[in-house]
Amino acid sequence: MIIMPLVVNFALSYLHSEIYGDVMLESVSNVLSVAIDILSSLTYILTIGLLINSLLRNSNIAVILYLISTALIYGLGLIVTGLTSSGMLPGHFLYIIPSVVADILVLFAVIFICKRKFSLKKCILLSVSVIFAVGFINNLIETIILFTNYGFPSNASEFLFITEPYIGLIIYSFVGYFTIFLLSNLLKKSKA
Repeated sequence: MIIMPLVVNFALSYLHSEIYGDVMLESVSNVLSVAIDILSSLTYILTIGLLINSLLRNSNIAVILYLISTALIYGLGLIVTGLTSSGMLPGHFLYIIPSVVADILVLFAVIFICKRKFSLKKCILLSVSVIFAVGFINNLIETIILFTNYGFPSNASEFLFITEPYIGLIIYSFVGYFTIFLLSNLLKKSKA
């Protein structure tokens, strides 16, 4: 929960921002971008999984670690932006505010769900549903902005561009559910 943000949101992001735009390193930049996206998603899902398991064991340590992890993720992102393109720092700061608020809302929702004494499966399902709902609302807002600025899709390529985030969110939710469930079983076996 603490190490991965340092690796992903500082080291890899800093390296990516340093080589981004270099024609000679374009393929490396693309690979790093995909790696950052995958590792960021995995870090978030594992953090939620640890949070759920901690709350179900009546421990609040994961809440503190979640808050530290969230602060690191966004704080390190701001540091990388400040180091690589300081002129974009105010815009980047404004850009991350909705994401920070969404992450805090997810935290409160997961705490509320897990304190209701649901089973592990139901707690995971409801928590992933909250993450899905937040992602869906975010995608919907972006879609409305795109429709407002550019109109409705006029061909298959534009339609795919609009639907891709929703398809990705569905896949992310399924993978997230099974990843958290697997993590929970591994943690249960390690405690036994």
